[in-house]
Amino acid sequence: MKKSCCLILFALFLSPAQADKKTSARSSKPVIENEKKLELLFEEKKTKPYFKAEILAKKLGAPWGMAFLNERELIWTERKGLVKKIDILTGQITVIKALFKNLYHKGQGGLLDLALHPKFKKNKRIYFTYSFSKGKKQTTVLVRGQLKGNQIINLKKLRTAKDFYNSGIHFGSRLAFDKKGFLFMTVGDRGQKKSAQNLSSHLGKLLRLDENGKAPPDNPFIKHKKAKAEIYSYGHRNPQGLFIHPETGQIYLQEHGPRGGDEINLIEKGKNYGWPIITYGRAYIGFKIGEGTHKKGMEQPIKHWTPSIAPSGLLIYSGKKFTDWKGDFFSGALALTHLNRLKFRERQVIKEERLLSSLRLRFRDVIEGPKGFIWASVDQGMILKISPL
Repeated sequence: MKKSCCLILFALFLSPAQADKKTSARSSKPVIENEKKLELLFEEKKTKPYFKAEILAKKLGAPWGMAFLNERELIWTERKGLVKKIDILTGQITVIKALFKNLYHKGQGGLLDLALHPKFKKNKRIYFTYSFSKGKKQTTVLVRGQLKGNQIINLKKLRTAKDFYNSGIHFGSRLAFDKKGFLFMTVGDRGQKKSAQNLSSHLGKLLRLDENGKAPPDNPFIKHKKAKAEIYSYGHRNPQGLFIHPETGQIYLQEHGPRGGDEINLIEKGKNYGWPIITYGRAYIGFKIGEGTHKKGMEQPIKHWTPSIAPSGLLIYSGKKFTDWKGDFFSGALALTHLNRLKFRERQVIKEERLLSSLRLRFRDVIEGPKGFIWASVDQGMILKISPL
């Protein structure tokens, strides 16, 4: 696929005369281009579109996690078990040969996230999570391999989440390295709600690991005999967004609620985030879960959504391409099919914007590229590049 063949979704410019006719975002009408209904997006008090979204790659599997190998090459996972990369200048896609043993690709399971080692340029190490099957039961595992040419070699299992269950839901799983080189890994509750409060289980937890998958000696529960030493925080449902601020080191975790109650949490060491004892959501058939929305000793989210948007992927933008977006949170939304933008001030959301909603795409992951553009993957098998006009 050549770059010239990329389909531009949003590249709409308004002349001064057109701008005068469109006095606000609320009064603007959709534009029809190539027989597709497209949506004009506006900042408050602006009268013209301010970004475009281009399809970099399409007809893929379901791209789950992404990372830039360098300024030119983007690598991603596909849930059915494939790893691919693309040259963003030529559009050339290459399949990276990799064998993930006992990969379970059903329901929400499959090949999930990936993360580059902090010294990737030297050691070429890449970490992956996927749903692993043993007999009729499954769990989430962490493996590490090395990129050599167009293959992943020396794949080694570093961490197996305990416990195994026969269920195709709530595997998590996102990965992120902090400034000290520790790896954080989210694990879903696998539909076993009580496990999220059980410190002898990895389910419903955020894990903190060294580069070899071991528990660092300063983890919060390292001296608790019955607790898993890898646990950093607990009381999570199905976390599919994780971002560590490169300057402050603050850890933000985003998770799916049930019917309502999706959350973004600011993570602190050893804290309990409440699931399933406190939640802003309800069961899918409508009844109450747990004891309410607050309880002493349990943390409150900095943002929650009801109805659910089904958030996946999390980014805090720090680039120079979108000056008005610096410091804003971006989240994919699966159920409500949009890219969500949040502007915070002192832990309070002062603005929320739902971008690209008319396309009805399930946004799975969102990252910032080396040059400050925003890149998003969608379950419909596409990767999008978002850039300013």
